Amino acid sequence: MAESGLSLTRNDLRNAVGFYAGFGLDYSAYAADQLAITDKIIDIGSRKFYHPPPIPGEKTTHTWSFMQPVMRLGLTTDVVDYDLPDDYGGLLDRIHLSTDDSIWSEVEVTNTARILSKRQGGLSTYTGRPELVAIQVIPSTGETPTRFSLMVWPTPDQTYTLSFPYTSNPYQLSSTAAYPLGGQPHAETLRTACLAAAEQNLNDERGLQYAEFMERLAASIHFDRQANGPKSLGYNSDPSSCRRPWRGGGRGWNEVTYNGVFYDGTD
Repeated sequence: MAESGLSLTRNDLRNAVGFYAGFGLDYSAYAADQLAITDKIIDIGSRKFYHPPPIPGEKTTHTWSFMQPVMRLGLTTDVVDYDLPDDYGGLLDRIHLSTDDSIWSEVEVTNTARILSKRQGGLSTYTGRPELVAIQVIPSTGETPTRFSLMVWPTPDQTYTLSFPYTSNPYQLSSTAAYPLGGQPHAETLRTACLAAAEQNLNDERGLQYAEFMERLAASIHFDRQANGPKSLGYNSDPSSCRRPWRGGGRGWNEVTYNGVFYDGTD
């Protein structure tokens, strides 16, 4: 599938930041230290875009829809622990379990202590359809970034698939990961975020570039909510006009009384 010609790539951002910094229009002609500065500023700008500040009039930050993918994790017979992808940043909603015959059920999310207790108790050898899952942090000595794993109980007796939405930690732009998250609709917002980062880190100020970034950020947030937000929140009825529930005794929905006398529309 072809990418939009208006989308930005890592090299486009390099040229934009480098030109602002006075390094020239073509990143391929930059000195090694100039290119290193440019890439560091792009990292800062990317973080500013992916985790933006609140826009004027709002108290909380916006969470981008393109950073909330749905994971489909395959469970294997007799395997109880699974490493989650490197970009996993947190669970957003309920977890559902499915089989090859499309039978779906919700799985309870619990803590690791509860699952460990079951694994060590009288149910340690129990196998079947997983009922409990827990997400834990993988211990780290600082040599690797924070990563997560998923525990299940009981031990799967066949292959299953877990499906759940999660918060994605964006990847760093590189020669092999050249396209930033968000795509063409948010390209200008990301570009101005990188220029605002250059302005702040090279000139030690928040000026025109930061102001433009905040303007573009508001537009991007509005677009994201309109394009990817819920189209309906369900039926919003007026409780004052609801019909009274069925109460039996032969009386239906159109119950009318006057002076204690029941009228049902018949003679």
